[in-house]
This record gives sequence, C-alpha cells and structure tokens, in this order.
Amino acid sequence: MRITNKEQLTAHGNREGRKIVAELLDAGLDALDPYVRVKQLVHVENGKIVLHTDGFEMKGDPHAGPLEFDLKDYDRVFVIGAAKGVQRAALAMEEVLGDVLTAGHVIGKHGDGVLCKKIGVTLAGHPVPDECCIEGCKKIEALAKDITARDLVFTIFGSGCSSLMTYPAEGVSLADIAEFTRLMQIEKGVPTSDLNPVRTHLDRFKGGRIARLFRPAALVNLVTADPS
Repeated sequence: MRITNKEQLTAHGNREGRKIVAELLDAGLDALDPYVRVKQLVHVENGKIVLHTDGFEMKGDPHAGPLEFDLKDYDRVFVIGAAKGVQRAALAMEEVLGDVLTAGHVIGKHGDGVLCKKIGVTLAGHPVPDECCIEGCKKIEALAKDITARDLVFTIFGSGCSSLMTYPAEGVSLADIAEFTRLMQIEKGVPTSDLNPVRTHLDRFKGGRIARLFRPAALVNLVTADPS
C-alpha cells in the first residue's frame, strides 16, 4: 500500500467512492514499480530462472511465451545497470534469485538510500554526470574481466541511465561531458533523445558497447520506470 493516509482520505464524504479511487491509485503505482514488476516477471523454479512474460509482451510478439534459463548451463549470474529507479528492480532481483545470484553492481542517483545488500550500489550525478558515475562504471567493468559463455547477465536500464552511466571515451574529459549536458539539457532544454546520439560517440559503454563488454555471456535486459 503506497497511500499511507488512506484511512484519513476515505473516512468522510463519499467513502465508497474515495475507497475505490484510492485503490485504483495504489494499483496504478504498483503497475509502475520496478520492484513489483520484477517480482511478477522473474522466478526461480525447478533449477531454472523463468521469466513469466504474460502481461509484459507486446500484442502479436512473435517470440511470445516464458523465457527459461536452465541453471545447469550457467556458472554465475550477475545483475548490472543504471537508472533513477534501478535499486527497486535490483532489490527484487536479489530477493528472487537468492543464492543463485553471484554478484552485481548498479548506479542510482545521489539522494537515494542504499537498498541493496548483495548487489553493489554507487550513487552518482543526475542529470549532470560526476566522478561517481565513472566510479560506478568501473565497478561494472570489473565484473566483466573474466566473463564466459557460462555466465548469465541481467541488465537493468531506465530513465536517467544516459547520465548515470557515463564513462568518457579516451581523450574525452568528464568536465566536457558535464558541461555539454548542463548547457544542452538544463540551459537549452534539449530532449534526452536528441542528446543520446551525441553521447554515444563520447562514451565507453553507450552505443551497445556495454553489451560487447560482457560477451560471450547471455544477456537479458530489463527496462524500468522511475516510480518516484
């Protein structure tokens, strides 16, 4: 339950109507919460990690149906990612996977509390990237140093990841990227979708490079919403 003063809100006026509206709001917020949605999607069953995709698929998806990853085929399971809501999803992954989870690291934004226990967390700058973004990226990079085809990697990305996961390419300074972001996004109001094609050429992880970093592991990408 997210509406903490529900009793107060539904104790007067059209009580039944107010109760219905409050329940609808709670359900709507749950539908966007990465923690709730990951718990609905990811399960460990009979020695397999199973993604029950009903309710997550696009209509007419030619690849419809649950996804299964037999744990006999994998030595390690990692979780990595970056987003403003990343810890809600990462915490759910910790709880669902339990001892199956080997390790992981995610990047959230400054001001958040640290929720995860097994998955490492770096809190970093958003919308203007800072040194903590690079620190978090290096910790993710370290997980890939001895990656093999017998590893399974869950990635979690969502709103804010293009700033939080900033790892400047060789010859590009963080100060330049930070000033570019401040000028274009904050001062000029340029949409993130217009900035990202430029960011792709300035970064070690963007443009699919992080996926190449974790080759030849199997990768499963989860996309989150920001529940705040």
